[in-house]
Amino acid sequence: SALYRFSGEDAQIVDSKSSCNASNVIGLAHAGSYAFTVGIFSANVSRFDISSTPFSCSSFISTAVTSTTRYQTQTMTITADGNLLVIPQKGTSKVYDSSTGEFIEDLLVSSELVNKAVYSSIDERYYLVGANTIQIYNSDGDKVKDITNENFTNLNGIVVYEDSQVEDAVITNTSGGLLDIDGSGS
Repeated sequence: SALYRFSGEDAQIVDSKSSCNASNVIGLAHAGSYAFTVGIFSANVSRFDISSTPFSCSSFISTAVTSTTRYQTQTMTITADGNLLVIPQKGTSKVYDSSTGEFIEDLLVSSELVNKAVYSSIDERYYLVGANTIQIYNSDGDKVKDITNENFTNLNGIVVYEDSQVEDAVITNTSGGLLDIDGSGS
């Protein structure tokens, strides 16, 4: 696997980095001048310094989060105070200092398999998304709600919006069908 950096203006590749224990990358997070990757099989987290050109990396967490090979690290997100929250498929999630890589605390315990995780600054909550469940935690790591009975199928992500962001939104569906979320016919 490799991590690529693109120019936002012309979408050209600026540079890339590989061979930094970034194999089988399935998770990516960003804080300050660092980008973090995680691989599902190795459960290793690598830190890339994206302030330099070409950017460098240093692997600072080895076989983090899990003690078994069955549930490996799956995803990560940045906490409210800028630290790195590394989340396994199932089990205890851990918080690391994003600038030093030092372990800070255990934060979340998930009883379900986790595919993705999102931190929402809007309501200061964490959303852990599984194939058929969404678990919601507050910023202290306490579970607020566990949504498991909504007939979810193969969930792999979630986005949290403020109401004001949606009011004037235009939704485009390129598959040729209509996306009618309220049954109004438009």
